[in-house]
Amino acid sequence: MVKPRSDVERIAVYSDAVEIEFLLPVDGSKARNSYRPRFVYGLKDATIDPISNLVYDSNGKFIAESSSWLALRQFYSWPQPTTRVRSSKMPGEFIFLPSNGYYHWLIEDLPVFLKSLAVAPSARVILSKTAPSYVLEVAKLIDNDIVFVSSPVSVERLIMTAKTGGVGSPLAGLTPHPADVAILRDFFAKYHEPRPSDRRLYLSRLGQKRSPANESALQLDFEKQGFVSFDGTRMSLLSQIALFSSARQLVGMHGAALANIVWAPEGVNVCEIFSSDYLPSCYSALTSIRYGCYTPLSYTPGRENMIDAATLERLSAVARRMPARNSL
Repeated sequence: MVKPRSDVERIAVYSDAVEIEFLLPVDGSKARNSYRPRFVYGLKDATIDPISNLVYDSNGKFIAESSSWLALRQFYSWPQPTTRVRSSKMPGEFIFLPSNGYYHWLIEDLPVFLKSLAVAPSARVILSKTAPSYVLEVAKLIDNDIVFVSSPVSVERLIMTAKTGGVGSPLAGLTPHPADVAILRDFFAKYHEPRPSDRRLYLSRLGQKRSPANESALQLDFEKQGFVSFDGTRMSLLSQIALFSSARQLVGMHGAALANIVWAPEGVNVCEIFSSDYLPSCYSALTSIRYGCYTPLSYTPGRENMIDAATLERLSAVARRMPARNSL
């Protein structure tokens, strides 16, 4: 028997057990992912690390549910199972809003923050001093007191909603979860475009990592077929929400911009382009949650990092099969 912990309170259920079915890009087969129930916790004397985005308990031990990675996988990139317990603690109740790359922040970090905020609406919010612009955008949408930190801090009480790590995600920590998508769409519903549209977007990665050498030709071909090119590097979070909320067709290289599938209408049509060296299934799962149609296409980059002619023709055929209507 395990003795109940005195420093942890289980406040509420965040999500019951749930399963999703999706397509595996590597071979086109169907897979099923099962998630166990997730909960909202009140943690006494917790330590928050704004660098790793991890949370530690009153004894300085890493809390698996503060990560979206399986525990062993988490230690590959941040090998600190324990941290120093600080003698001084900030009094009161807090919530932590992590900073992260856009996909991991939007799909993994922001939903659980919003749930914690709903449970403790008057709590103070801890934010990294180096938080990116999209994190700061969300901070401006809430009325809570913000505490900016640059190193680990301990707090008297932390409200924390469990992420998918540590709670039974069998396919290497696959993270898109129906409850997370639902809470994001509910919180930002007023920023969706009010009128229906059949917008078609090509998600460009020109000049960025994973962009093939001939992507400019691919982008031009899609633009000729009625797609509008999207580069979100200079676009605000709220503008991306509005744009993707009426996007019925999305085509693009694997990358963070596809996280915006979360805002798309049900039935969205997604074509994701991969290098054969790397074919993760996160956006297939996200499309499935939005009841969409998902098409993966991969190419072997070779020495020159080019999309081959046969794959370019297949992509052109995908575009021709999509309806030509577009409204901006």
